[in-house]
Amino acid sequence: MQQKIKSHAVLQIYLNAIYFRKQSEASFLRPTLGFNLINQPFMPEISDLLGNLVKVDGVKAVALIGRDGFVIEQKTRNGKVDMETVGAIVIGGLHSSESIGNELNVGKVEQSMVEYENGIILSKIFPDGNIILTVIADQSVMLGNIRYQVSKFVPEIQKQL
Repeated sequence: MQQKIKSHAVLQIYLNAIYFRKQSEASFLRPTLGFNLINQPFMPEISDLLGNLVKVDGVKAVALIGRDGFVIEQKTRNGKVDMETVGAIVIGGLHSSESIGNELNVGKVEQSMVEYENGIILSKIFPDGNIILTVIADQSVMLGNIRYQVSKFVPEIQKQL
C-alpha cells in the first residue's frame, strides 16, 4: 500500500511538471495556480506578490521597507528606480508624518500618499509598524485601484513574514 501511495505521488508530480512546463518554461517547477505539485495549497512568495503589484498599470516599482530604511524586497518594472535610496527617504518622510500626527494628536500613520508633478508615492505601514509597502507610480495610475491593490496585498504579504 505504501509503495502505491508513493508511486501515485511521484506520478502526480511528474504529470504536474509536464503540464506546468508546457504552460511556462520558466516556472514549471513552481506553479502559480494556487496549488503546489502535489495538490497542497500554494502560498505565493513575497517576490511573486510584489511582482503582481508592479504589473498594475502605471506602477513603476514596489518595495517592502524595514523601519530602519533598508529594503527587504523590491520589484521594478524597468529597473531604473534606485529603491535603496527610496527606502531611506521614505523612512525620513514617515518620521516627519509621525511627528505631525503626534503634535496634532490624530493617531498613528497608517498610509501616506504624495502626489508629484509626474508621479505618486504611496506608502502603507503594516499594522505592526515595522514594515512599509511603498508603491511608486506614474501620473496615469488610478489611485483607487492602487489603494485597493495595496489593501489586498498587505494581508498576503503579512502571511509570508
